[in-house]
Amino acid sequence: MDWKPTQGEISCDCTGQNGLTFANSFYVAPNTIDFATVFLKFSPQDQAAVLATFVLILVLYIALMIWGRHQDKKDIVRWGVTPLIDNFVDDTYYYLITVYTGMRRGAGTRSRVGFIVAGEDGDTGVRELFDGVRTEFRTASVNHFLMATSQPLGPLTYFYIFHDNSGEGEWSSWYLNRVDVEDLQDRTRFVFMCGRWLSLDNLESHVEAVLPVCGRENVTTFKNMFYINYKESLADNHLWISIYFRPTSSHFTRIQRITCLLLFIMLTMIGNAVYFRPEDEYENPETVKLGPLQFSWQTVFISIMSTLISTPAVILVVTLFKKAKPRVTDYDVKDSSLKYSLPVINSFMDKVLKESKELERTLVAKGVMSKDGTILPFWVTYIAWFLALAGSFTSAFFIMLFSMEWGKTKTEMWLAQFFLSFLESACILDPLKVVLMAAVFALIFQQTEKFRPSGLTREIVLKNYRQRYGQEQSIRIPAPPLNHSLLEKAREERMRDIKMMDSIKQVFITLVYIWIIYSISFSNRDTGSYYVQKDISNRLLTPSGKDVRKFENVKTTEQYLDWLKQVAFPTLFPEQEYNGERLYWRHRQYASGLTNFRVGPPRLRQVRVVEDEESIHPFGSVKIYPSYSIINEEARSFCFGWSKPPCDIAAEAYSFSFKAWKYTNPFDIWGVPVLGYYNSYSGGGYIAELDVNLDFTNRTMQELTENLWIDRSTRAVFFEFTVYNADFNVFTYSMLATEFPEVGGVMTMSTIYPFRLYHHVGQTGYYVIFCEVCFVLFLVAQIVRVIYYLYKLRLQFFKSTWLVLDFVGIFLSFVAIAMYVGRMLLANETFAKFKADPKAFVNFQHIAYWDSLFIVLIGLLVFLGTTRLLGILGYDKRIGQVFRVFDNCAWDLLWFGVFFLCLFVFYAILGYLLFGRDLESYYDIFQSLGTLFISMIGKSKFNEINEADPLMAQFYFFTYVLFIVYFLLTMFLAILCESINVVHQKTKLDRSDELVMYLIDKVRDFFSRNKDGKKSQKDFTSIMAEHQKPLNLLKELRKDIDSAMSAYSEKEDKDKQDRMKKRGKEFLKKLEQAN
Repeated sequence: MDWKPTQGEISCDCTGQNGLTFANSFYVAPNTIDFATVFLKFSPQDQAAVLATFVLILVLYIALMIWGRHQDKKDIVRWGVTPLIDNFVDDTYYYLITVYTGMRRGAGTRSRVGFIVAGEDGDTGVRELFDGVRTEFRTASVNHFLMATSQPLGPLTYFYIFHDNSGEGEWSSWYLNRVDVEDLQDRTRFVFMCGRWLSLDNLESHVEAVLPVCGRENVTTFKNMFYINYKESLADNHLWISIYFRPTSSHFTRIQRITCLLLFIMLTMIGNAVYFRPEDEYENPETVKLGPLQFSWQTVFISIMSTLISTPAVILVVTLFKKAKPRVTDYDVKDSSLKYSLPVINSFMDKVLKESKELERTLVAKGVMSKDGTILPFWVTYIAWFLALAGSFTSAFFIMLFSMEWGKTKTEMWLAQFFLSFLESACILDPLKVVLMAAVFALIFQQTEKFRPSGLTREIVLKNYRQRYGQEQSIRIPAPPLNHSLLEKAREERMRDIKMMDSIKQVFITLVYIWIIYSISFSNRDTGSYYVQKDISNRLLTPSGKDVRKFENVKTTEQYLDWLKQVAFPTLFPEQEYNGERLYWRHRQYASGLTNFRVGPPRLRQVRVVEDEESIHPFGSVKIYPSYSIINEEARSFCFGWSKPPCDIAAEAYSFSFKAWKYTNPFDIWGVPVLGYYNSYSGGGYIAELDVNLDFTNRTMQELTENLWIDRSTRAVFFEFTVYNADFNVFTYSMLATEFPEVGGVMTMSTIYPFRLYHHVGQTGYYVIFCEVCFVLFLVAQIVRVIYYLYKLRLQFFKSTWLVLDFVGIFLSFVAIAMYVGRMLLANETFAKFKADPKAFVNFQHIAYWDSLFIVLIGLLVFLGTTRLLGILGYDKRIGQVFRVFDNCAWDLLWFGVFFLCLFVFYAILGYLLFGRDLESYYDIFQSLGTLFISMIGKSKFNEINEADPLMAQFYFFTYVLFIVYFLLTMFLAILCESINVVHQKTKLDRSDELVMYLIDKVRDFFSRNKDGKKSQKDFTSIMAEHQKPLNLLKELRKDIDSAMSAYSEKEDKDKQDRMKKRGKEFLKKLEQAN
């Protein structure tokens, strides 16, 4: 309760009670709509977020429907059966070849594909898998070809397939999943499993494969069934991915899938809106703990009801679409299914469908679709369309009503929560469900429909094929044989491209990773930390004003106590405004300046040594106070004035400082050892707890002074406090140490350590969470990559510097995550202690030190990430020169470094022995090393040593400059120059491309291709094009004949037909000359 008499207000803050359960805690009432007033609450500003969401969904739906409609029209033709271009007109035995390309990145190809089908009664010879129109095998595509032979091959035994690697870039490789060959006469189907790359991407890969025929036991293995089910589940059952990868055998079209997705999104939105509650409206239901999981029965009820709202309706609509029989499929190519079209769009898409129209003219049969499971009549699809659209628009209407009922703030909260949960479900849960279901079906079911014949028959082939296609037996041009010398050149070219593209990809990924690391590090350290530290330092260490002592000028115990009373306490306990008025009591909880909130009171902590007595000749028995160490520190409890017990209990009861005479173990107060200027000290000692009030603090300090709390046994006194700056969201732990060494005098040291515990506050908090999640994802991907290379390379893994650095980076990342979690747990425990008693001192020292180590780890990760980027750029010929220079002279630099280090340490020891008793810059070995290093880069302290000992100083400095600066540094530069010369000569002989030049060439080629319409071939592709001339002439011949035959019917003038045949013979002569 807060009383503000000047304002006449009393404010009360009430805390909720958890764990209370009343009545039935399972049922949750849905949100309601007041139809009497809801329409009066409509405001374009309040409903702007919902309206924008609906407009975005509608625009995307229309765009996807346009794209999906034309893709469906193209699919009918694309999935049709086309004859091979090298079929003979006299061949009367037909096979259906179905080619399955894998669902992987870059799995498709534009290379020329050749094959040989062999059976027990013969083989086909070298044939080309090309129909004259389709020039590529797309990723996850299924292509049907009609192959004609002169006689049956008998039961098939193997399928030999190869390509010539003539595609550009990634289109040169091909991931072939499997090939099915069906005998259309006896309806027998043969399956040839491949499941590998046909490429030249590495030394072990090949562009050819011999595929033996597979029996049922080979096809139904777990590995094959898992991949088949996984691909089919993604392509058919996953509502998102199946829109793009629609399976060929399904008549569940793309536009139907898009509409079902719209229905699912809208029903999910309304199901989420019906039971949406902001956090401040939630009651405190009883929670159920199941291992690490914690949930309430209300959560279970809401999830069940939301699922019942969205899932059954979507399943019903999808089932109606799938189970409805398709239109009566006529394999006659004259019955074009393209007559069902959208007139407005077709005029715009004619150019896009040009290839489809050319392909349609070559079709033997339209798409081969499966009718298994279709039990409903076709008109049921109209009901499904009505239900889907009606459900979508009805859901949108009620969502708008809920938005009008809620208002702007609650609506935006609901939208943010919905999009997060929806993306989590679509990107994480759905793929996991597909993988799980594929594994289950692979274990339980053995699908044998892969051996079932298709719906294509010999009668359909004879009806549409023989009258229109085929060529004379004397002109078959088979696919060119593999030229191994050209393939080796292509392999080198392809491996170079892969290396360059991998470098570019790694550069991009590393840049993103570095940006994430930089963002995380900036969330822990920013410019605000410096300004907070500077403000505290100016007020306590270097205060302004006359007769005000600075902390560094404290040289005696009296001066230290005077500094506490005149500077430290008034700074931490302000009493008045600058105009003399007394501060409001809430403002007195802040430090001077009213920007830093005081987290609890400050405290004084003292460490002492044990007083001893020793007999020293000729002085006799003398009291001594030895040097401090953590082992021999004083750990006994005393009474006032350091007198031994028993103590006066009554006096302690009325005292402010009786605890300051009792020893406290460092483990009881989370104490951490402190490294001072003169010595190291433990984290425990004798603690004088001050108060949150200046008067009580002064009384406590007066008692300590009167009873000589600081005496000859005192070795250090630490003044500690913690403040919080809400403007910068920064905590600051300050420890001002005053050392009282056994040699006399006072030494001061200060530590002001800003750190941040609340990282997810404000708008940047969401960005920090995003970066932390991305860091974890990058770490998982890096672990998979390192495990892969470790398994592949074995012990050779540790010979690669960059892989070892990646391994070290993974280890440091795990340590950083562990320290991040540890800091969070320590912070929660510390804040719990502060909330329990805000007037007691709470130690943040361990959190500050823990945060310091965490920042060091973040810095190491930033360093490794930046180094990794330099390593990737090292693939470039010019940038890599820097690495090769040091690699070339590594051994010389190693032995030079050993000699340099020995001589450098010798001069450091000599400087310590000569000047250590007189100068601070040489008072120990480490200080001497730092002084000499600074002198080596030009910042000499010769004047100091010259004043201390002129003769030795001149000798010492002259020999140091002669041997270290001139001789050794000149040798170092000579080693580097020699290595640079060697590497430069080797680089001149290296003809490999540079990474930067490679990028420039790619960009130039891209724009030149867009400008000229095609890319000029200067490499292996141009050589392979020479071998395509016979086939190109054949294609030209077939196109001219087809165009002529389509223009003139059989009943046209016989003279016109003779002229067409004469023109065909002229092309045949050209073809023979080319061969």
